[in-house]
Amino acid sequence: MNEPVGCYSVVALDVKMDVNIEILVEVFTMKKLSMFLFFAVMAVVLVEGQMYAAPQAAQGQEIQTGVFYLVEGLSYRTPTLNGITNSKGEFRYRPGETVTFAIGDFVIGSNPGAKRLSTNNLVFGTNGDFGEKYGKKLKKPEATNLARFVQSLDEDNNVENGITISAQTREVVSQYKRRIQFAVSETAFTEPNLNALFTRLNKTLRSPAQARNYERWTLLGVQAASYVKIPMRDGNYVMAYIYRPIDDGKYPAIVTIGTYGMSTYRRCACNPKEEMEKAAELDAFFEGNYANLPSERFEIADAWYWAPKGYVIVHIDGRGVCHTPGVLSNYSVQEEEDFYDSIEWAGVQPWSNGNVGTLGASMYGINQVAAASLQPPHLKAMITIVGDVSHYRDIVYAGGILNTAQHRSNTSKTTGWYFNSVKYNRCLGQKTYEDTYSDKETYWLAHPFNEAPWYGTHDIASPDKKYDVNPPLEVDAEISKVVVPIRVVQAIEHANHQHTKGMFEVYLGAASKDKQLMMINGNDIDGWMFTSLALEGPDGDLAWLDHWLKGIDNGVEKGAKFRFMVRTGDGGWYWRNESDYPVPNTEYRKYYLDAGPSSWAGDGMRNDFMKLSTSAPAAKTSKSYSADYTSYVLAPGIVKPGGAQPCWAPGVSFVTEPLPADVVIAGYVKLQLWVSSTSSDMDIFASVRAMDKNNQEIPYELMPRGGYYPIGIGWQKVSHRVLDKAKSTIYRSWTTDKSADYAPLKSPNDIVQVDVTIEPTTAHFHQGDRIRLDVQPVDGCDYGSPQGFPYAYDSEYHRDAANVIHTGPDHPSYLQLPVLPAK
Repeated sequence: MNEPVGCYSVVALDVKMDVNIEILVEVFTMKKLSMFLFFAVMAVVLVEGQMYAAPQAAQGQEIQTGVFYLVEGLSYRTPTLNGITNSKGEFRYRPGETVTFAIGDFVIGSNPGAKRLSTNNLVFGTNGDFGEKYGKKLKKPEATNLARFVQSLDEDNNVENGITISAQTREVVSQYKRRIQFAVSETAFTEPNLNALFTRLNKTLRSPAQARNYERWTLLGVQAASYVKIPMRDGNYVMAYIYRPIDDGKYPAIVTIGTYGMSTYRRCACNPKEEMEKAAELDAFFEGNYANLPSERFEIADAWYWAPKGYVIVHIDGRGVCHTPGVLSNYSVQEEEDFYDSIEWAGVQPWSNGNVGTLGASMYGINQVAAASLQPPHLKAMITIVGDVSHYRDIVYAGGILNTAQHRSNTSKTTGWYFNSVKYNRCLGQKTYEDTYSDKETYWLAHPFNEAPWYGTHDIASPDKKYDVNPPLEVDAEISKVVVPIRVVQAIEHANHQHTKGMFEVYLGAASKDKQLMMINGNDIDGWMFTSLALEGPDGDLAWLDHWLKGIDNGVEKGAKFRFMVRTGDGGWYWRNESDYPVPNTEYRKYYLDAGPSSWAGDGMRNDFMKLSTSAPAAKTSKSYSADYTSYVLAPGIVKPGGAQPCWAPGVSFVTEPLPADVVIAGYVKLQLWVSSTSSDMDIFASVRAMDKNNQEIPYELMPRGGYYPIGIGWQKVSHRVLDKAKSTIYRSWTTDKSADYAPLKSPNDIVQVDVTIEPTTAHFHQGDRIRLDVQPVDGCDYGSPQGFPYAYDSEYHRDAANVIHTGPDHPSYLQLPVLPAK
């Protein structure tokens, strides 16, 4: 057709037109209408969705491609272009144009053309504004209702693989234009017309929470996929939740595997009802409801944070967990090898740049080190937070003493951590290790020594790789085989005497050339790994993985190898950076025990304190105390039947004179005692505390408990006192815990040396403060079992027994503190 020079071009859409546009142009030209009249008429939309007049300038501009994520089958139109979105959700527009979207003839909204759009962009008042970091503006009813509507039209009812609106659906929806309103409440939205439409389509309307969550991932630029099968070496598979950037490209992956259940925070979604509940939980999290969920995921990388920053997040339910078939057995050989296979799978996917990292805490800090010791080729960096290394030493038997709180929490058939957080997570009726072999309680009680094949690493545990033979319950990492760059984060304090020293051993033992150690507050999971303090800045976790997985030269690898919070008491702390651990030029200062009475009046509770001094006592002395635990208060509010004595009463206490100067410590603390007993064995529970100038204890804990968690604690069974001389160092002792070295006391006159390792800690003691040491036959105040589980110690060496601590020239008992050089 002939176009008037300097005037306007006309684009007809792919619908029947009632007006012949060429005739209109000819008529207007012949009559020489004014340019103003021509502009006015040609700019009019003559028929809804059928014809536009657009500026000639727009015709000449380069056509852009946008994506309406990820909706196929939407009609779109601009003043110059029109069409239907393809399988990628792509539409075309020219710069400056507004794009109107419709489902058939049902117009759902418009927005200026952009690279990526979603239903949220079509709602006035949101217009794609995420609304703070969690997208609170999506709560607007119109935004929620429109999202529900479009998502629920998906052909296969699985929005995670994209939304496809078929021609048949478009035709049916067209019949309901102007009959369905979005700007109403969520309840009013589900009115008869909407219900009639979805009945005709045989489809179910998605819940408000489901719709908002999908929109949030879209606005974050993240594509989520659930129940992705990852093949394993034995022909089976594990199920994964995968979150990756929407934009095409090659990205590093962060992989985790475990038994907590990956369907939002933790636990499974085994049926549609539970899927709805999990969607509501995630929706509440995004709304900022921290009382519901403190983080998107439990102890692993939050996809909302990492995926938009160019990482693919792969969260895996291990064998026997949720919808993954197999036997549920956390920390097993099977889990270790499945982790390896998953890392290798992630490293070769089309979206992968070949680099895989791991990041997780507690369970996910433990098993990633075990997997790394198998050296998967695509594993390039790690961040392991507040985990353990030796299941015997760090979890089950601390210093040879059965860790009762952890033991009961793991073995309870009806309550506790294992039952509620692990064993519960099964959707297919899968068996657990206990169903297949032996329950944990029987297993641990039957094996009180750290010996193969009951405890050990992957190769010791299963040299033949056969799983139909009774394997050990849990396997350890072979730390010396960890070679990739690794950042380890150690808790200064933690409940149940767990997660308090394993990361130090990973740092000390890993063969990695590039490694860093951090010590952080005891509120170690939600209070650390999901905060900007952990994630951001030049020393943050993001910088660490950006460097090793993306090759970004940000200098993070040149940072301090040992970075730690120095606690100052009453909730205070400050950062200190050092070049290594142990800190160079550390003074291992000995404070000698003297069983003679202290001149200190006491703290208003006990008044029988004994001396603790940097000078060794000249006289030989000793102090006896009852080993019977049956009458003690185990912890505040937890009393054994017939209990009368408070938690500070059992055992003995030693205290220094007021400190002449400040003392700063960081790392392992060591206690050497000379002891005897009227029984054949002793349980030693040692704790270090501080007293102020007003004779009151100074709370050093950073994890709020409402009590006074010690500065440091250590446990040791005297019969397990034989040291491994090759592994023991100046800063910490290391017992063999072998049956061949089992050494019960021979008689009441059998005075022996026993070394107690007190877990790594930090403290800044102030001039005028006193350092206090408690030695007790049971857990002291504010540590040990917070759940009130019964003690499982052998009563034969506790009941009616008396323990003795010996001091003096022949028996130099001492507390050794790692005093740092002044800065």
